[in-house]
This record gives sequence, structure tokens and C-alpha cells, in this order.
Amino acid sequence: MFNWEFLAINKTSNKLGTKLGIQMKVLDINDNAPEFTSKSYDVAVNESCTQGSTVFTLLAYDKDSQSSSNSLVYYHIVSQSPTDTDTEFTIDKENGFIFFKGCLDYERNKNYKLVFEAKDNGATVQQSSQCEVLIHVIDRNNHPPMWTSEAIQAEVPEREDNRTVTRLGVTDGDSPYTPAWRAVYTILSGNDDGNFIIETDPQTNEGILTVIKPLDYERNQKNELSIVVANQEPLFSCKIMERPPAGLWVVNMEKNIKPKKFRAPKSLTVKVKDVNDPPEFVTEKIGFSIVEHSLKPGTPVGTIQAKDMDIITPNIIKYKILNDPANWVSIDENTGIVTCTGEMDRESQFVSNSKYNVTILAVDDGR
Repeated sequence: MFNWEFLAINKTSNKLGTKLGIQMKVLDINDNAPEFTSKSYDVAVNESCTQGSTVFTLLAYDKDSQSSSNSLVYYHIVSQSPTDTDTEFTIDKENGFIFFKGCLDYERNKNYKLVFEAKDNGATVQQSSQCEVLIHVIDRNNHPPMWTSEAIQAEVPEREDNRTVTRLGVTDGDSPYTPAWRAVYTILSGNDDGNFIIETDPQTNEGILTVIKPLDYERNQKNELSIVVANQEPLFSCKIMERPPAGLWVVNMEKNIKPKKFRAPKSLTVKVKDVNDPPEFVTEKIGFSIVEHSLKPGTPVGTIQAKDMDIITPNIIKYKILNDPANWVSIDENTGIVTCTGEMDRESQFVSNSKYNVTILAVDDGR
């Protein structure tokens, strides 16, 4: 709009005679194309994104009159590369919301190049411009870890700890060394006494089963373990059920899938290997009451008894004196009978608080 004001001045009197105001309105024609803020955009989208979700919003501005149809902008997609029967990108024509139909799959297509056009609604001539949107699909967990072997057996000697029992292998179709790939192992059953622990090798993704509490063959000859594996990141699944000609497709989308749903637990039998257990005394400390000077050499004092803990091949036990500071006793290596060999004196330097301590060993033949 231009505004002019004309004044008529009397040359003789130099006074204002009259005024004239003129307004000139410039009629808008469609001489501006809609302009995007950039010619190219990079957009990262999670593989687990649900169809219909807005992944990006385009905005184009037209400089023509905002009160005319010349500045009214509509959007549409020109091309998608690569084409994908399971993923179709589109755009809301009025609001510029970019979304897709179907399912994304990082392993199928990691990137998409989309070309969009913004066109105004000029009455006679329509102006347009284009931009490029590069979609980068971020890998998420849509491949569960799969066991590389069926039920297996392992063997570990009893009475040992911090020993690797076996390694459990899995394969995973997601990107290596990501939370979607890293395996997490859990012992579901068979570890009531806490003898085992399973950890993940950060390089191979294998499960390392380790004995952290010694096993006892005489108590339990084998342990039936049930182990399940999942990923650090929750599993999701996306399947296309139907592709109607209009609207969103029919898609079965599941998230946070439980491990048991896609893979049965691994059954692992850990056999306990019998080793020679040391003999055990019936009681750890045995006491005999004796009146000093009352026993003559050769008089029995009492009997020591130990038992062999092995159940497959019992060993023969022999008894030996480890420490007898005053040499007052002897022991029959076969029967465990303790015999007096010297006169016992309460006031001896080897007696403390009226007690004389003798240490005896029970030794098996190691069969």
C-alpha cells in the first residue's frame, strides 16, 4: 500500500487551498516460491519407532501475501530411495509432519533418502521448491540372542571354587557391542545354594558359568541348571499383517517382550566329580579327664574316631600324633586307641589351666 497526500497552495496568498489524499494498493501476484529453512536435513530414527509417529517436521515459508492463497503451502513426497515394500514414508500435506507406514528394519535398510516438495496455492501460477531428508535408522533390539547348542553337560571337581565350568554361546543379529547385542544370562533354577554364577564375556558375548561355592559330591552328584538369556535392551517385534490402500497399515507391534516368549531356557547338567575327601573326626575336640600320677605307661586313655567321607571307594584311615610336647601318649594307627606312655604331672610346664593338649591326625590312603 502506498499513501500520497497532495496540497494545493494559492500562489498569491500562499495559503492552502485544498488537500487531496491518494492510496495505491499493490495487488499481490504469486511471484515467490515456498522456501525451506535448509536444502537438506539429517534425521535419526529408532528402528523400534511405531508407524504413524512423527519422525520430523518440515516447514516452508512463502513471502507472498499471508491473506491470499499465494502463501498457502502444501507438502507432498516426491521420491523415496530405496523403495521398500515394508516401509513407506509420507507427509501430512498441511502440517509437514513426516511419518511412515509399516516397520523399520535396520538390517534391511539403514538409510533412506526422501525428497519432498512444498507447493503454494497460487490461483493462476503455482510456485514450488524441494528439499532432501536423509533418514538414518538407529539399530534397536529386534533380534533375540539364540543358543548355538542344545542341552549340554559339564563336569567340575568337588571342593573347588572360582573355576570355570563351561561357556555358553549365542548368536545375535543386531549390531555388535551395542545394548541390543549384549547378552545377559540368568540362572532360573538349580542354583538354590548359590554355588554358581554366570557372567557375560564382553568380547565374545558368551556366558561364563563359574563355581563360586565348592560342590560336595557326597551331598549332590549333579546339578540341573536352567538358564535364560536376554539382551541389555528390551526386545521388540514388528510384523506387517495387512496393507490397506488408505490410512496406516495393519501392524503387529510388540515391545518389552519377555525372554521366555521367544526362546526356551537352556538346560545344563553339571556333574560333580568325586575327589578324595579328607577324613573327619566325629568331634573336632575330644577331652579325657585323668588324675595325675594315676596312669601307668601302657594304660589306655581313650579312643579317637574319624570317618571317611567318600562314598564310592571308602579309604583306610590311619592315626598319627602330630604334636605331643611331653611325649605322654601314643596312638594305635589302626584303632585310634590313645595309650599313656609316661607319668602325667599337673604341675608340668606343658600343662596350662589343668589341660594338656595333644594334636592327632587322621590320614587316609588316598584311594
